[in-house]
Amino acid sequence: MAESGELCSQLSDLAELSELPELRSVAELSPVSDLFPDAELCVAELSPMAHLPSADLEAAIELDMLETTRGPLLWTGTAVGGGDSRPLSLRNNSDSETLSIALEIADGSVFQFQGDQPGRTLELTLPPATERRVPVLFAPPAADCYRDSVLVRKAAQPTGLAAVIPLCGYGGAANIQVCLNTRQPTAGLTLLLNMTAPDGSLLAGLMVANRGPRAAYVRLFVCTDTTCRERVPDGAATALPARCVVAAGETQQLTVAVPPSQPAAATGLAVSVLCGDEVLRRELRHAWPTGAPALQRPRGFLQLTDFQVRVLTAH
Repeated sequence: MAESGELCSQLSDLAELSELPELRSVAELSPVSDLFPDAELCVAELSPMAHLPSADLEAAIELDMLETTRGPLLWTGTAVGGGDSRPLSLRNNSDSETLSIALEIADGSVFQFQGDQPGRTLELTLPPATERRVPVLFAPPAADCYRDSVLVRKAAQPTGLAAVIPLCGYGGAANIQVCLNTRQPTAGLTLLLNMTAPDGSLLAGLMVANRGPRAAYVRLFVCTDTTCRERVPDGAATALPARCVVAAGETQQLTVAVPPSQPAAATGLAVSVLCGDEVLRRELRHAWPTGAPALQRPRGFLQLTDFQVRVLTAH
């Protein structure tokens, strides 16, 4: 079996795929197996005020001159033992007053501020009409889900929150590699219909291997050509199984079948292998049960979920 080359493209760059009915309903699909019964699905449950001391909540203050990052800072797959940073934006909207603020990461065990003196606390002075971008580092110790919050207060004021920015990070990620049934180095990502089923159908086999520390979700589409804008008509070709969950370190055998009544249709067919992290897919399904808000904007949310596409031609 020959391992596939580089990715053909990111799903976020193939927005046309969102028009496929099956792809539009990916968020609604139930997992094939419940591999993470105790996994915490962080993003949908993030609340800016969750798990904060009641004294802070009761003493919340309005600070109209301060503008901060909207929504949570999200890390969708950071290598265990490594680290990755996201910018936290803070702006003083006043045209005349200087703003002094104190930042604190509530827990600080896996998130911290980067800078000359990295840590879980930071004090800033923002002159009028200025913006500062503070890097926040996420360093996961295990393939798990972590969350925390950045608490923003006025400097020298121990209580009273001016803002809360949620932090959510996933340690590790699925990493799918596609193994093909050809060793031809110049063939590219090519599947050979080199087997015959008892009913005369032509078969092409491939395997997907998950080299990452978290489970992967894999979905196969058989399309009319390598643009993958249209799926083949019913009965022209079949992917078996069409969807599966591949645990960390496991492999899954997949097959593309072309029935004997359609042998000519095999020329130029393409198989789109859609793969992504299973925990994040479940989170997407949990956050948007209908699938519409996320999947109508693939350049927004799906880019964050690290879904990837490989396109294979069948001959």
